[in-house]
Amino acid sequence: MQPSKSSRPMRLLIIDDEENIRRTTAVVLEAMGHHTVGVGNGAAALKQLQSDDFDIAFLDLKLDGESGLDLLPELLKANQQLEVVVFTAYASIETAVEAMRRGAVDYIPKPFTPEQIRRVLTRITKARKLEERVAELESRLSSDAPTTDLATCEPAMEKAFEVALKAAGTPATMLLLGESGTGKTVLARAIHANSPQREHAFVTVNCPSLSRELLESELFGEQSDPRETLSRAGYR
Repeated sequence: MQPSKSSRPMRLLIIDDEENIRRTTAVVLEAMGHHTVGVGNGAAALKQLQSDDFDIAFLDLKLDGESGLDLLPELLKANQQLEVVVFTAYASIETAVEAMRRGAVDYIPKPFTPEQIRRVLTRITKARKLEERVAELESRLSSDAPTTDLATCEPAMEKAFEVALKAAGTPATMLLLGESGTGKTVLARAIHANSPQREHAFVTVNCPSLSRELLESELFGEQSDPRETLSRAGYR
């Protein structure tokens, strides 16, 4: 059960009041190439999180004298990057849903097999790689975007910019018209940067590559009569 070359060893915290469960889980995880620390209660788990960094915590929902569900939010508060996987012999749909609601990323019923743990780790690793890739692409897009300069001495343009930026804070759909090279994309980026969607990606679409019918559908929605769509767009 060796880890793949593309995966890196992770630090894993095992929280279970049964020593044999902690030992068995550690053997499985360490055979996969990861580093483990086992503790028997919530206080010890929180102490470990204060002194060390962990990637994933395996949390039993039925600890001796305390609830793993109540401990779960405290673990995430102590380490916001921590992924928590819960396992329990008292598996039910209700406890699974509640664990996910409180921040768990996955759920394993007891008794579990090494393959179940492997699948969970694989899912978490893939999700993290995807998040890192998205963050990298967003950073690249932000660095590639030109600096928006809306400074102008023309009263008409000042008024246009004022209206556009005021509308940016609303859910209104805007259509910018102008000849090629007049700065429509620059203004669109400025509107996006001042809108509630600023944290999401700014996407450009090459409209000439779309058919007339598809473009009308994307801009104005499905219409029973294409002539009605064109009329709404101001065309005759």
